[in-house]
Amino acid sequence: MFTLTVEKNMKIILLITTLLIFPLYSSAHKFEAKYAIIDHPWMKIFDTNGAGYFKIKNISSYDLYLMGAVSKDVKKIELHKVTMEDDIAKMRPLEGGLEIKAGEIIELKPMSFHLMFFGINKDYEEGQMMGVELIFKSMENHFLENLENLNVKFKVDMRKSTHQHDH
Repeated sequence: MFTLTVEKNMKIILLITTLLIFPLYSSAHKFEAKYAIIDHPWMKIFDTNGAGYFKIKNISSYDLYLMGAVSKDVKKIELHKVTMEDDIAKMRPLEGGLEIKAGEIIELKPMSFHLMFFGINKDYEEGQMMGVELIFKSMENHFLENLENLNVKFKVDMRKSTHQHDH
């Protein structure tokens, strides 16, 4: 009878531990700098190209500009926007960066702003993470200043909504 109680106690302890750790794990896909929070960066990969998405919150008191990104595993990363012209979605590079006003939250998502990854030189599978440095500038005191790059990890998630590109 004592063995059964210990076994039951161990199962309860395991269950409680799992319930306590899972929320931490599921929300741990957040990256923060003194000026911004990047929430849940994810990407889809199409052969050697891909598209990256995330939410960005400007937690500073000045306007930010997301200028682009770099990764050792990608030949080129561009910041893009999608616009509708005659009911046709057109994808174009975003010149001058993406402005995020002080306190604002912007979501990079399919059929909107996003990062395009060209020439991914490593095979990534579902659930794996790709390291990327996001490049920001700030508009503090009316001068555009470079900020420290923000290192994030994009999770490969091929099951989310589809996103086709003609480039």
